[in-house]
Amino acid sequence: MGSVASTIETLRDDSPFDRQEGMWPGRSDLRVGWTLVDPRHPDRETPETAIRLALEYNKTPAYLHQVHGDHIWVIDRDSSIDPRVPKLADGMLTARRDILFGVAVADCAPLFLAGDHVLGVLHAGWRGVIGGILPAALDLLESRFGVDRSHVEGLLGPCIAACCFEVSSSVAMLFPASVRRTHGSSCSIDLSGAILDQWLRHGGRIENFHREDRCSVCQRPLMHSHRRAPGAGRNFAYVYFVN
Repeated sequence: MGSVASTIETLRDDSPFDRQEGMWPGRSDLRVGWTLVDPRHPDRETPETAIRLALEYNKTPAYLHQVHGDHIWVIDRDSSIDPRVPKLADGMLTARRDILFGVAVADCAPLFLAGDHVLGVLHAGWRGVIGGILPAALDLLESRFGVDRSHVEGLLGPCIAACCFEVSSSVAMLFPASVRRTHGSSCSIDLSGAILDQWLRHGGRIENFHREDRCSVCQRPLMHSHRRAPGAGRNFAYVYFVN
């Protein structure tokens, strides 16, 4: 994950998932991770993964019913969290330290956000990026948590890269020219670059943005990828406070 001091932790043979997990750059109190492809359980469900991880770390699991939109669930001290009834949203923000939460991805980008006392995670596919889920999250961090956006840190997990993200010309034109790629008559998008561009245009600082430049479709270690194998499964990208 670039500057992330990450380790690979493979769970027991009877476990439903493997994972990559590591410290946030420069933060001993935060952990981020995502599940990897396990051919024994290609159709594992996000709730099962979230619940098992949360139990392992003595946390409350929180996850979403995602719709490729821009709605963000703000989890405050009095919020009710029922793992059986996931919220309809594509992002979460909280200052609570008792929660392990994340998003399901299979080529879309998992974008983690952190301030001194607040955490967030966004499901940032191309529709969410165009819809403005990142600027919406930065606005909420300021208005609801009092965090100066110039102090927010972002960490982008593996997602589909321009090498594999061919799109129609009408979709390509929704993005800045700097992240569009043309190959004869075909077009592709640098999704990671589009998120960084939006980060900078909405007040984020380049030195506070970290990313793993690994394509979820074609680069190892492989992850679930809708482009490579439609319907094969989802990766769970998660974050939590250590204590």
